[in-house]
Amino acid sequence: MLPDYFRRPESLTITKLDQREIGAFRIALEDLLNTIPQGPIIDCFTGACGLYLYPDDLRKRVIGVDSSSFQLRELRSQLLTTETYSPKIIEAYCDNLPFVNESAAAAVAVRGVRYLNWAENRSFTAEAQRILRPDGLLVILDYPTVDLDGAFDLPDIRNLEKIYFDPTKWGEMARELGFRDIVALYNYLPEMRINLVTARK
Repeated sequence: MLPDYFRRPESLTITKLDQREIGAFRIALEDLLNTIPQGPIIDCFTGACGLYLYPDDLRKRVIGVDSSSFQLRELRSQLLTTETYSPKIIEAYCDNLPFVNESAAAAVAVRGVRYLNWAENRSFTAEAQRILRPDGLLVILDYPTVDLDGAFDLPDIRNLEKIYFDPTKWGEMARELGFRDIVALYNYLPEMRINLVTARK
């Protein structure tokens, strides 16, 4: 799963986003999630800033999940000063999500899958399929490789198996796991070189 690096304070150097990037993700997620059924949105790699990537009208539906207690503590401390409601935040691994079958409207992975190996990513995709309601949507937005955020210059990460987030390959895997209506796009957010996969249950 995610390297131990993400459980330490220095991990914030690569997980924080600037306002331009946050704005781009908000616009993308508002567009991508406009056809989902009722129910919670599971942000599967929420980190220290994941909840800020959702427009205001969607944010109260989001449950943030991350395996790093440090990242979640950082997120909670920020939310205390910016939010008037109490967001739901859960520490858990993305391939063992604490939700019952067919309970979620969407499962979203922003900037997380590139740190997992292919077997782990397949397990995560299968877990997303399990928790999604009929017509629920899996959304993956990520860089094509870890290299682009400088992570290979950091401890615990430079020796990782280099995973490429290839939308076509991912779409094929999602189809094998029972998803339909798959969209696989390269450079969906071209300024950040972010690729996209969406798949419906």
